[in-house]
Amino acid sequence: MKAEDFVLAFKRICDSHIVSPLAYAFIEGSVSGTKEYNEATKKYAKDDFSRYDKEELKGVKALDDLTLRITLNEPSPILIYALAMSNFAPFPKEIIDFYIGPFNESLPATRRNCVITGYKAMAGTGPYVVESFETTKHYILVKNPLFREEFYPKPPDLGKLDEAAKKAVQADIDAGLYQDAGKRLPLIDKFILVYVPESEPAWKIFMEGKTDVSGIPQDIFKKVVSVKGELLPEFAKQNLRLIKYSDPSVYWLGFNLDDPVLGKSKSLRQAMSLAFDRQKYLDDLFNGRGVPAKTCVPDGFEGSDRASPYGKYDLKAAKAKMDDARKELIVAGVIKDGDEMPTLTLDLGGRDLQEQKMGEFCQKQFEQIGLKLEVVLNDWPTLLGKVEKGKTQMYATGWHADYPDSENFLQLYYSPNIKNQTNQTRYSNPAFDKLYEQAVKMNPSAERAKLYGRMLDILNEDCPVLLLTEPLSYILARDWVCNFKPYPIGNGFLKYRRIDVEKRNEFLKKNAAKGD
Repeated sequence: MKAEDFVLAFKRICDSHIVSPLAYAFIEGSVSGTKEYNEATKKYAKDDFSRYDKEELKGVKALDDLTLRITLNEPSPILIYALAMSNFAPFPKEIIDFYIGPFNESLPATRRNCVITGYKAMAGTGPYVVESFETTKHYILVKNPLFREEFYPKPPDLGKLDEAAKKAVQADIDAGLYQDAGKRLPLIDKFILVYVPESEPAWKIFMEGKTDVSGIPQDIFKKVVSVKGELLPEFAKQNLRLIKYSDPSVYWLGFNLDDPVLGKSKSLRQAMSLAFDRQKYLDDLFNGRGVPAKTCVPDGFEGSDRASPYGKYDLKAAKAKMDDARKELIVAGVIKDGDEMPTLTLDLGGRDLQEQKMGEFCQKQFEQIGLKLEVVLNDWPTLLGKVEKGKTQMYATGWHADYPDSENFLQLYYSPNIKNQTNQTRYSNPAFDKLYEQAVKMNPSAERAKLYGRMLDILNEDCPVLLLTEPLSYILARDWVCNFKPYPIGNGFLKYRRIDVEKRNEFLKKNAAKGD
C-alpha cells in the first residue's frame, strides 16, 4: 500500500463516470480541486482510464510512498471521519490495469474470466481474503497470510482512568474481553457468512448450533425474551447470551417535498406526524425493540434534546392541523373548497409479511384524520431507485450514523445535497442552509452546539420526515463466540473475534446424540 493508492481512491470518488454521490458530498468543495477534477473527467470516455494519469487532483498529493497531503479550501472537521469510511479506502492502480483495462487474449485466465463475466474484483490490505463469493448462498473469508503485524489490545492502565472509564474497562475485563490480549490478529482461520433469506430457517440452524450469532425473529421474540428484556431461563441454559445495544439510527417516513400535495402543506405533514402512535408501532411490529424518535438525530448526539412538538401522539391536535392543511391546499390550488383530501401513496422497501403489516398500520393511523393511504410494496433496490429519482410521494427509510456527529444527519436536509442524492426529501430552507454552512466548518464547541439546536428547531417545525423510531438491537451469541462486543459505528471488528472450538464441538456432539 502506498500513498498514491489513496490519491487514486479520491480521484475515483470525484470521477464523473463513477456514481458515488454520497462519498463525493463529503469532499466536494472542501478538498481543493474536486470540482475541477470532476469536470475534467467528462472529456474522457468511460472506459478511458488514462484520465487517472493525465488529470491532476490538486488537493490530494502523494509526496512520496508514505506521505499523503490533503489541501482544503475551507475548514472541514468532518473530513477525519470521512477518511475512516470504506469509500476512501486505498485503491491501487494495478487493479485497474489488471481487471478493468482493455481486454486481450493474452491475459491470465483469472483476469479473462473476470472481464467476461463482469465479476467484481476485491482488493484490500485487511486481515481476510475472499475465498469464494456466492451471492445467494454464502461467502467465505480466510486469514490473509500477508496481513501486517497487529495484536489484540491490552487493557489500559486503570489507574490513569476516571471513574466512569475505569468502570467500563473493568466490566470488559470481567466479561473476558481481554483474555486474548497480545495475541497476533486475526484469531479465526476461516469465516463463513451464510445467506438465509427467511427468518424461520435462519433461526432453526442457529438453534442447532450451525451458526454462531443471530438476531431474534419478531414472531418468537416473546418466547425468548422476558418483558424485562432478559433472556428467559429456557434459553439462558442453552449456551446462549443476550447482547443489547442502542443503534445510532433514526427511522422515518420521508415526505417528497417536490410533491404537489405534501410539499405545499406543512400543516398536513404536521398533522400526519401527530396522528402516528409510535409506541404502538414499536409494540405491534417490533416487540418494543426501540424508542420513539424525538428529533432528526439519535439520542446522545448533539441536539437530541430538541424534541419535535409533532413527534408525539395527539389526535386532537392532529385533527386541528388538518383544518389548517385543507386551507393551505385550497390556497395552493391543489384542491377546491368541499373536495376530499387527496389519496396519498406510501412506498415500502419489501414485500414480506412485516412490510404488509407496516403498511396496514400506517393506513389505520392516517384514517383517524380522514386520510386515505395507498401502500406500494417494492423490493429494496426498486424503492431506492424511486426515491433517488423523486418518484415517490412518501417512503419508509432511515439513516444509520456513519460517524458520531449530528452533522451526519443534518446534511440530509442541506439543499445542495439534493443533487448528491443525500437529501432525498428534497427539503430546501435557506435559513437551515445558512446555519449548516456555518456549523460544518466548526470544531465541536458550545457555539456549534447552539447552531445544531437551531437547525433541529427548524426541521422540527417543517417536518420533512415523519419520525418513527430509534431501534434497540437484540443479538444472541453462542458462548463459544469470544470477544464479541458490537460497536454500532464502524467496521473491521472480525479480526478480534475468536471461536472456542472445543465448546462448539461439545455442543454439536450432544445435539447429535439427542437426534436433534
